[in-house]
Amino acid sequence: MTGSAPPLDDMARHEITELYARYSYAYDEARPDQLAGLFTADGAFLREGARPVRGTVALADMVRSAAHHSPGIRHLVTNILLRRTAEGAAGTAYVAALRITPEGLRVLAVGRYEDDFARTTQGWRFRSRRFSPFSPDVPVSGTEQLDTTQTTVR
Repeated sequence: MTGSAPPLDDMARHEITELYARYSYAYDEARPDQLAGLFTADGAFLREGARPVRGTVALADMVRSAAHHSPGIRHLVTNILLRRTAEGAAGTAYVAALRITPEGLRVLAVGRYEDDFARTTQGWRFRSRRFSPFSPDVPVSGTEQLDTTQTTVR
């Protein structure tokens, strides 16, 4: 395996996996500064069909906006795969974004995260996070174009 980066050790895997959870909790609990702190200073959130959200101020604003427009959101992240890269680490995971309301449960988005991580003095941080929906027919989190007759669970 010449030329390839060494594998991630168990501690790095644990810390990065916890970063996935911290992101979900910070987003879902509307903690904008906490979420922004999980990224490098120039970190970015990328989403198909949308402008990149770059830097800690913009990332915090993204969470503030989501808390206002999509209350009750919950992110469920599964199937995390991690690998070492020359610059740090990379990961991929499945994600489902749900909205929980008194009327029921709505699926807002289902897709994949592609993440790039950097090891900083504060620990592992997202350098970039890209969300790609599994299907273009499934709207991205926060849109109101869902057929709720098929996506509401009571």
